[in-house]
Amino acid sequence: MMGLCIVNFTELTILGTALLFLNRLQEGTVISYRVLFPFLWFIALIAPLIQAARLTQTGSKLRQISFEMRVFGYQTSSMLELDSFVLFVSGATLRSKLFGVTVRSSTVILTLGLSVFVLLTLMVVDLLSVSGYERFF
Repeated sequence: MMGLCIVNFTELTILGTALLFLNRLQEGTVISYRVLFPFLWFIALIAPLIQAARLTQTGSKLRQISFEMRVFGYQTSSMLELDSFVLFVSGATLRSKLFGVTVRSSTVILTLGLSVFVLLTLMVVDLLSVSGYERFF
């Protein structure tokens, strides 16, 4: 279900950005709407991805802490208790996946950076032109 929401938010962000670049009207209210529309949908898109990346990072830290606790852990605990704790933590997979790909902070940043790079490259080679904004630039 979350995958469908992410696809919908991505679609609305891309459509809003396209409308921003293809805008022909010079009215202030239209320009402000065309700027705010993709911005708000981008916030709605990036918030769940950030939370998913945080969940994956917390799961990795929990697994690392459990292995350290097994070695340097409670000296009064029996080996059986420590082993059962490590087995429990290794069995509990706290990974968030989107379309079968584990969501990590590196993948979110890489996707965002690549998208900005492609958008800026298209603007530099003049395949995307900001029309109707001559008075701002």
